[in-house]
Amino acid sequence: CVPLTMWLILGLDAPILVDLAAGTPEILDHILHRELQQQVHPYELLARHGVEPGDIGTIVLTHLHWDHCLGLELRDFSSATAYVQRQELQYASAPLPPHSGLYNKTVLRSFGESGYPELRLLDGDYDIAPGVRILHTPGHTPGMSSVVVTTAAGRCAIASDNVPLESSWRGGTADCWIPSGIHVDLG
Repeated sequence: CVPLTMWLILGLDAPILVDLAAGTPEILDHILHRELQQQVHPYELLARHGVEPGDIGTIVLTHLHWDHCLGLELRDFSSATAYVQRQELQYASAPLPPHSGLYNKTVLRSFGESGYPELRLLDGDYDIAPGVRILHTPGHTPGMSSVVVTTAAGRCAIASDNVPLESSWRGGTADCWIPSGIHVDLG
């Protein structure tokens, strides 16, 4: 069992979502013929914070592996703008063969269709709102992004799959860290 995550950033003009997980069991079964055990629908999670899908103003796609972006197939985010690194979109369209199963052409073909957010391609770091910055952090994928959020308690980094587990941070120096099993650059 692997958790699929999405992050909700509140306190700005409009809510920001970082990643959209895999959507619903029906979407995952229909597109990838995989089983998803879902305890709570993504919309219910948003509703717990008083947010509807149409309220989302920005979506940051840290990378385009299916478990981070297939939720776009819910097709209720047309009022949002989605940000992804240009390098990630390029790699996703023609990945190395061992990585091809991680990317899904359905999402890549669907940008510009009804219900999908407007897509903005980034070439590096970008401030999307006061206190919210996208950083190009290649590692897990060539076009990987992380999001740094400045909060009242300090800065928080959403590193996505670059640092998926607490065990990835073993040791006090970089040569002691353990990357995830899918990594294209340890630099």
